[in-house]
Amino acid sequence: MMTVSLISAPGALASSQGASAVRLAPVQQQASNQSASPSRLFTPVIHTSTRRFLFISDTHFFHANILRFKDDTGKLTRPGFADVTEMNELMLERWNQTVRKGDRVYHLGDVFMGQREEFQKFWPRLAGQKSLIVGNHDDIPYLSKGGFFRKVQMWRKFTEYGLMLSHVPLHESSLGWRGNTLLNVHGHIHHNDSPPGPYLNVSVEKIDYRPVELDELIETRNSMLGPLNMPSLSVIESEDDD
Repeated sequence: MMTVSLISAPGALASSQGASAVRLAPVQQQASNQSASPSRLFTPVIHTSTRRFLFISDTHFFHANILRFKDDTGKLTRPGFADVTEMNELMLERWNQTVRKGDRVYHLGDVFMGQREEFQKFWPRLAGQKSLIVGNHDDIPYLSKGGFFRKVQMWRKFTEYGLMLSHVPLHESSLGWRGNTLLNVHGHIHHNDSPPGPYLNVSVEKIDYRPVELDELIETRNSMLGPLNMPSLSVIESEDDD
């Protein structure tokens, strides 16, 4: 079984824990329900535009060797593909089946590994506006300056939805916010389950190679941790213009 290293933002190595299952809804309740006045239970902000937010991680476009990677039991990490072209095209197809023009896609790192010229031709075929949460295999200067992403960040808080985006799972001490626990939406560990606690793995191997919509993450977060408990909308800390 893979060992998962948890990182305390902004990046200090913290501890390692064995992996356990955290999957997309429906999920089992993993935290005890806390009583709260109905007036303090916060319903996430609903955007009035038609733009949606979607999330995906660890596509590894053009990474031929990933098709040979095996876990500790000898199983292929990414089975079922004849070659890297078939892998790329399937992810492209499922991305464009899910993402509409104007949607915002957060890629949580490890975008591609291969020839830049091939990637430059391929990337515009993917629908939507893209933002990057950088992964350990990403060439940050190249991806930042090449016009591939609207924004490039180390991590991103969606406090209004109770979410924290990162590539590697963050230490749980980094996930508190105004008496609430943020769900750490992450990648990095591919087909392995997230560590115990408020974590959700959106590596492509765990989400059928298809970006996940924000509503699914909110449902999963609230199933695991309960509704956000907040005094009023005025305390929301908007981190950028997303």
